[in-house]
Amino acid sequence: MQLFGSYTSPFVRHCRIAIRQQDLPVTFIATTLEQAQLDSPTMKLPYFKDDQTLLTDSSVILRYLRQQSSLPFCAEIQDHECFALASTLLDAGISAVMLARADGLTAANSAFAAKQQARVTQSLAYLDQLIDPRTWSFQNDGHIRLACALDWGLFRQSFSLEAYPQLHAVLGQANEQKHFVATAPHE
Repeated sequence: MQLFGSYTSPFVRHCRIAIRQQDLPVTFIATTLEQAQLDSPTMKLPYFKDDQTLLTDSSVILRYLRQQSSLPFCAEIQDHECFALASTLLDAGISAVMLARADGLTAANSAFAAKQQARVTQSLAYLDQLIDPRTWSFQNDGHIRLACALDWGLFRQSFSLEAYPQLHAVLGQANEQKHFVATAPHE
């Protein structure tokens, strides 16, 4: 089994955490986005290969990885909702960062970039009300996805958690987990 991705992608990071948690025999292959455009039908990272199986979305990869150890992926609806909310936060955050880097578009000069920034802010506010750090669990894929999203936002300086005490507490708990620390993003 092979996971193709980058060390900075929060989607890849979540897959790498699942691999470590389950001690699966998966080889991680650091891959550029340019290479993914050649090798993945979706032209994005991560993608995953196991014999003749090619998976091209992190949520499907995570489900496949969890099944390897007979573990559930987002077994509870609230877990799946948290997973989806964190993924939306990431999609908007990544779009905002890429628009600024690639095209110089920011909330000040682009309606689409402004919408992405508003989605980030609104998602953070909603998640801060939704998440209770006392029930946060590193065994829960929605919570892992959220921690990966929060850490990515800080790594990319895309947002601050100063106004979000619940999310700040969750990230603090995640940073006490060895697999989370071991997969921290780096260039």
